[in-house]
Amino acid sequence: MFESGAMKAITQLWHQELHSSSSPNAKFLSDYLLVLSSILRHFPLSQKVFFAARSDGKDPVGFALLDATIKSPVWLCRDVQCQKLKLRIFGLLGDLLDERASASCSISTTTSQFDLAAGIRRYGWCREVVALITDSALLTDHSSRERALRAGLQIAQVCSPQRLFGNETDSKSLSNVLDGWEKEYSELARREVTDVSVEEEHLRYFASLLELLYRFRAVVYGTEKTFHPLRSEL
Repeated sequence: MFESGAMKAITQLWHQELHSSSSPNAKFLSDYLLVLSSILRHFPLSQKVFFAARSDGKDPVGFALLDATIKSPVWLCRDVQCQKLKLRIFGLLGDLLDERASASCSISTTTSQFDLAAGIRRYGWCREVVALITDSALLTDHSSRERALRAGLQIAQVCSPQRLFGNETDSKSLSNVLDGWEKEYSELARREVTDVSVEEEHLRYFASLLELLYRFRAVVYGTEKTFHPLRSEL
């Protein structure tokens, strides 16, 4: 099948890039991931090939590749291409979890042949998503924070607190980051009230981002919140 051959070629290129240089090219890896993500989304059977356990007992191809990426020097950099690579990896995992939850019967039959959530837990991606969201040097703009929270929301739903946090310090670090974002976006969301009419509420970016933050916090810590903007009387 075309998608099987294409996926094999992409994974080989990715593997070669990781191991052929002491400084893998984050842009190349990000581009490979973009193509691979398209294959995985459009051909659900390829997800089984990529993420399911192998008959030889080795780690699944996909998780082995992602693990090698985490352990490579590219994971430590903070430039734009590295940011793009990381957000695409977490975005892919989050999107696939979301799609599995809302999949049609035929797709569910295919994806039920392997447990993606169990793989995410087993291979440490619960803890990795917490590290992503607390990485202030990487998430330097509103868009990157939004993408991280959306992926984090999906991943956190399949992770226990023990899987998410290595210790109490990790939990407090995430809580502190969320507190800071909440304060920032609460103010920005209130400013939107004076700039956008009631009829245009769906355009309120910071209010929706704040609600996303609340949803993520609720999944991780079990604390529900809702943003209630102060209406201008003018």
